[in-house]
Amino acid sequence: MAGENQFQKKQLIGMLSAVIIYLIFHFVLPVPEGLERPALCAFGILLACIALWVTEALPLFVTVIIVMVMLPIGGILPVGQFSSTFMTPVIFFVFVAYGISAAFAATPIPYRMINFFLNWSGSNSKKVIYAFVFCCAAMSAIISNIAATALLMGLALSLMKANGNPKPGTTNLGRALLIGIPGAAQIGGMATPVGNSLNVLAMTMIEQGTGIRVTFLDWCILGIPFAIIAAIFLGWWLSFLFKPEPITEEAIAEVKKQVSGFGKLQPQEKKVIIWLLVTFAFWLSSTWFPALNIFIVGMVSLAVAFLPGVNLLNGKKLMDSISWDVIMMIGGIQALAMGIVSTGGATWLVNLTFAGADAWPMLVVLLILAAITAFLHIIIPTGPPVVALTVPPFLAIAAMTGVDPATLCLIVGTFAGIELVFPLDSIPLITYGEGYYSMADMAKYGVVPTAVLCLMCATIFPFLAGLIGF
Repeated sequence: MAGENQFQKKQLIGMLSAVIIYLIFHFVLPVPEGLERPALCAFGILLACIALWVTEALPLFVTVIIVMVMLPIGGILPVGQFSSTFMTPVIFFVFVAYGISAAFAATPIPYRMINFFLNWSGSNSKKVIYAFVFCCAAMSAIISNIAATALLMGLALSLMKANGNPKPGTTNLGRALLIGIPGAAQIGGMATPVGNSLNVLAMTMIEQGTGIRVTFLDWCILGIPFAIIAAIFLGWWLSFLFKPEPITEEAIAEVKKQVSGFGKLQPQEKKVIIWLLVTFAFWLSSTWFPALNIFIVGMVSLAVAFLPGVNLLNGKKLMDSISWDVIMMIGGIQALAMGIVSTGGATWLVNLTFAGADAWPMLVVLLILAAITAFLHIIIPTGPPVVALTVPPFLAIAAMTGVDPATLCLIVGTFAGIELVFPLDSIPLITYGEGYYSMADMAKYGVVPTAVLCLMCATIFPFLAGLIGF
């Protein structure tokens, strides 16, 4: 009861804060020079939403409904324009991503993958950490971060139970695995556009703002090497920081029983593999044939999965796999971002805070952009608002400093999908509830990888983007 009362108090504080913030921006604050009242109202709506998200005062879809109501009332976007910015192809691509995840996870393929990595690691506890990190990252490049995290967490808990069943919070191996699994999922999720719907959201907003298309292949060329290096570092950092206890041969054998013995590839597995390979081939070909854009290819591929004889998906399986909060969030965030841009708010903010940035070294500019995005995801526990907050002003900064669209896109996608410092994002929350690590454990682990990722973003992305002509 005390916990429920405390949560209700937190909700009330969040709602009152949101109302006060909006009223101040709409009625109290003087309009700065170079800005108009609708732009100030857009900032007020954004900050009010952040207050609601951080305090979890309302369900995510309810905050989106509030955005839908307030944008026309504040004179930011008319109803017609709001509708067109809400229901974009990105929304349909999210359905595709969830469909791929559902079809893939319904087969033994994920278990075959972890069995492969465990065959490599044996009972060496440090190599087992690498095995879980590499496997989870590889899965998340194809399926949703949530599905990959939940699957690998179940196997990690089985390993803990077989390895003496230590009390949660007393085992360094448990800390390393249950902190590392969601981190690896987030890193793998940025490797390909389909790995995380936020990647496609960033690609779409960058193209709308610059007219320059970051293709599926462009993203993979930048994202896959980055994810591989990041996963290697993550595995090393976890084993170095937490120094895991030994794993018995019996314990690793017990886990392997759960992920082996499937025999030859089953017909359903073969169909999923062929379906994915053909889909990825068409996505890659969209680089040279723009008519085959990733949205059209994705929707056709999703429809094929339902055809008689294919039967990779059915309506129930797809609907059960979809997070409708994410769907609503992405739609509402796109509309709010469009409102901030169309009222001139993004340009004004950049001119105010980044005056003279065109004279800064490119490395400094990119480090600042990466650090800002990473910090925003630390204080905002969900990815879509991070994209909405960063893309409009970052586009203006890019125009001022010469940052290429591909680098900008990957920086936003990386840190909108990765948050390693606190277990507030939905991905680390999956493992945090098991009690194997504390918030302090995650903070101790997360600061260094976050800093390393910022440096990687500022060096690897522009280098690879230059190689492919950006």
